[in-house]
Amino acid sequence: IESIHHVSVVVATTTGKVLQTWGDPTVPFFYRSVIKPLQATISQEAGADLSLVQMALASSSHGGYPVHIAVVRSMLTEAGFGPDALGCPPGWPLATPARDLLVASGRTEPRRITHNCSGKHSAWLRACAARGWPTAPTRGRDHPLHRRRINLAGDTPAVEPERAETDGGASP
Repeated sequence: IESIHHVSVVVATTTGKVLQTWGDPTVPFFYRSVIKPLQATISQEAGADLSLVQMALASSSHGGYPVHIAVVRSMLTEAGFGPDALGCPPGWPLATPARDLLVASGRTEPRRITHNCSGKHSAWLRACAARGWPTAPTRGRDHPLHRRRINLAGDTPAVEPERAETDGGASP
């Protein structure tokens, strides 16, 4: 399990009249991995030019199996990047068997490419390269790609995108 999201639900009309709520809608909701498919779509629209398999990986939190790493590596090399360009921190694979494979092969340190968000970050790099945007950092509030992510959140009712915060995870 990569994450569990406890959320509140608010049903409202298009004019903003609240019809029903469940939970506490004043508690912040950090939708980090939940919106990866939308973030991948933003990357694709910005020119990432992802294949279907690459798009699937950019839309998910992968387990770090060799097939996942091969897809991330292809996403990077096709755009002229190496794993060090990734904005995610070094991480061990989410899947225990994948982590065990790395350790058995002699790996003693986590790597950026095995981080469960490396597909998403690879898509971001491709989009930035296609648009001629800076490729590091891609998470600053003024970065064009981040502005698109903020605009996406702004299209969601009851979300205050400018009040975006980090939930303690290394990959918002």
